[in-house]
Amino acid sequence: MGKQDDDKTIVEFLGCTLETKGITIKGSGGERREQKLIVYGLLAHVPSWFRRIGVGWSGTKWYILDKVKFDSDWSWLMPVVKKINAIAHEQELYDVGEYELLADYLIGADIDTTYNQVVQFIKWYNLDSSN
Repeated sequence: MGKQDDDKTIVEFLGCTLETKGITIKGSGGERREQKLIVYGLLAHVPSWFRRIGVGWSGTKWYILDKVKFDSDWSWLMPVVKKINAIAHEQELYDVGEYELLADYLIGADIDTTYNQVVQFIKWYNLDSSN
């Protein structure tokens, strides 16, 4: 799995929806039309100063999945960690290995390892919740 798959795991965990849409991309060579995965519902989770978001045809606000910054910006990743902490508290998951690793990585303040462990926790949680 790559970054886009990991980011998709995170936005779905946050309750966002995804849709493939044709959008116009503006660049130095002019405009071109591309198919992109669009995330709806992300605005509820990112800080207000990050809300330089496009507006879709229906007036719904959206963000392009390959532009999310969970892996490089704490302001994006921490709302995900906050939701994980709420779940861990509610379901008393403090002794679960995946959660303990996440807590350890947060203490180290390394965004790369924290991002990877957030994805691993979500995958574990989704698998465990489906059983």
